[in-house]
Amino acid sequence: MTLSIVAALFLIASILLLVMTIRCCRRRQWLRGSVNASLTLSMVALSIALILLASNLYSYQRLSYEQHLANIHIENLSQQRHQLTLELPQQEPKQFEIVGDDWQIDARVLKWHPYANLLGLDLQYQLERLSGRFTNIAQEKSESRSVYALNTNNHIDVWRLARRHPDWLPFVDAVYGSAAYVPLADGADYQLFATQNGLIIRASNNQASRAVTNWR
Repeated sequence: MTLSIVAALFLIASILLLVMTIRCCRRRQWLRGSVNASLTLSMVALSIALILLASNLYSYQRLSYEQHLANIHIENLSQQRHQLTLELPQQEPKQFEIVGDDWQIDARVLKWHPYANLLGLDLQYQLERLSGRFTNIAQEKSESRSVYALNTNNHIDVWRLARRHPDWLPFVDAVYGSAAYVPLADGADYQLFATQNGLIIRASNNQASRAVTNWR
């Protein structure tokens, strides 16, 4: 039984006690009425405390919300050249050849106000780009880049709509680009998540964990 249900039961009991208190007062049963009144106040206070506690726990769950977006597997082809397999939910795995030391994924993000999060609106995202990244700045400037478009959505672009007409979507807190990158390593598996603040990548096997630990 959740805190919300318990709080609701206490609130109902408080209402019943209040009705009994009023009846006692009308019948001039002052002692019984005062006892019922004290119990009513205690029940109401307890109900409010439970409601606040339940609300706090719910807000923590909503604001720490994470959505799993994709699984990523890396295989080495040659020096600074890897094959990245991207697995999105309900889609066939896609393979990309990535050049560099790291791989990076970019997304457009639509972030709601915290009160909208509490109402159940979660961060909206649209994966936009997958690319390679060199650690060495000179290589980043001179070497050929590997960049792939991920956005194939041709429907109404809510991200652009929120930017151009913010008054139409008052619950929107911010629209921005979010990117995350981690090392390329042979045999590494990663998981991509969307949080209320943007993208996050987590290592999901030993190869990926070692690559992140030894990252320079």
